[in-house]
Amino acid sequence: IILELVYDESDLTVSSQIISTINVAVRNFARVNIPVTIHTHQINVETEVSQIDFIAPGIIIFGLLIMVPTSARIMVHDKETGFMSRLLATPTYPWEFIAGYSASMLVVAIVQIIIFILLGMAFGMNIVGNIALAFLIFFLTAICSISIGMIVAALSKSENQAEPLCWIISMPLAVLSGVWFSREIMPGYIQFLGDIFPYSHAVSAARMVIIRGAEFSAVSNSIIILTIWAIVAFSLGIILFRLKMRA
Repeated sequence: IILELVYDESDLTVSSQIISTINVAVRNFARVNIPVTIHTHQINVETEVSQIDFIAPGIIIFGLLIMVPTSARIMVHDKETGFMSRLLATPTYPWEFIAGYSASMLVVAIVQIIIFILLGMAFGMNIVGNIALAFLIFFLTAICSISIGMIVAALSKSENQAEPLCWIISMPLAVLSGVWFSREIMPGYIQFLGDIFPYSHAVSAARMVIIRGAEFSAVSNSIIILTIWAIVAFSLGIILFRLKMRA
């Protein structure tokens, strides 16, 4: 039996399982151990996809996820040292306080994104699509992480409480988002759970741009979701800090 198999090799985790899965399915269908020859043809990818091409976008998203505990720790530290209490004696508004913290952390995020991209390219990552579009996806992801960190900081009483809580949140999100491996191998309900949060959309969009050269229209839904998450989480962080400053 000769089979012609056409598949998209840009998802290395899934594509590596295709041949063995088809082989087993054919043998089970025929109910005999027959020789099967499979001719494979890769499509939808203009350049050869390496392991680093697939892994690098997820690693960058994970690096931005680390900003959740980082931002939370900085803000909670200022709460513990009384810095926030001293702000009450000034005409500073909560949104100004949050904007100042966010601006400094966004600078760190931008530098981090640039370093990760350069390291990826140094290790052989080939960016097929628009690098500015990939940068936009990473930037929105950073805003989401900083905003989530602000929410945790507003709800936490100490650094000892905030940092473990952030890691409890961050690590499952990394797994659900497919940072290290394809989400296609996960059960459907796990994929649905991951889609609630912004990081799965960020990973998927980044890989589409970097590996497949997707344009803005192809990842616009993911960018919209990231933008909504960033706005809602940031606004919630400001509201919670306003309540804490008045308490």
